[in-house]
Amino acid sequence: GSFDGPTASRIASGVTNTTPPDDSARASLAPPPAGGELQTISLGHRHLLLQSSYIKATERVYALVVYTGNETKCGMNKKPAPKKWAKIDRAVSRYSMIIFTCQILCALGFGLWGCFRNFAIADEDWYLAMNLGEHVSGADASWIAIVIYPLRFFLLTSVMIPISFKFVVDMSKAYMALVLEWDLSMWDDERGEGMRVKDSSIVEDLAQIDYVLSDKTGTLTQNVMALKALAANGDNLDALPLEALDPNQNTS
Repeated sequence: GSFDGPTASRIASGVTNTTPPDDSARASLAPPPAGGELQTISLGHRHLLLQSSYIKATERVYALVVYTGNETKCGMNKKPAPKKWAKIDRAVSRYSMIIFTCQILCALGFGLWGCFRNFAIADEDWYLAMNLGEHVSGADASWIAIVIYPLRFFLLTSVMIPISFKFVVDMSKAYMALVLEWDLSMWDDERGEGMRVKDSSIVEDLAQIDYVLSDKTGTLTQNVMALKALAANGDNLDALPLEALDPNQNTS
């Protein structure tokens, strides 16, 4: 057949006018109005297909890809995963900040007090020949002393937060993890191995758990359900062993 004339196949084309990528699921897509034979179609949230969505029971679909990758609605609404900190780690960090603040205040207070006190002693007892300027003469000597004295007190109070504290904490975590892995009561005969500690920070929180809230999934039950009790017509019956139950016997 001939492809000339009004029956010839034509490639459809269009222009999409949309807003920049954002996290709003109600963004509208609308091409600009134009004259001639162009057709204007408005697209809104009813025509929006979010990422990871599926369309079923639909014979034909005309798709228009506007946002891809991290510019999609789901990509724009993604949030970074929160950092998992043990309760003890949070407490240690909080106490360390409090101690460090006290250390700074002590260093500034005692350093400035000692500096001005030595200035007064140097003026009264001139025969001591105190070199407050750290071998610097002139007007800059007093300013250098004001800076050096608090630094000296800061070094003297640095033992308030011992450097070996973090090392001792990490070694304690590693030891507790090894003790759990060596526990024979957690040995699995089917797999032929014991438990594996994947995060040593969780070990510290085990002793601080007061309540465990869980559903009936296989996480704790291992998908094995056992009959414990039976209530029928207001009567509570004790559970019978599975071997004692006869499936062919009718009970009333």
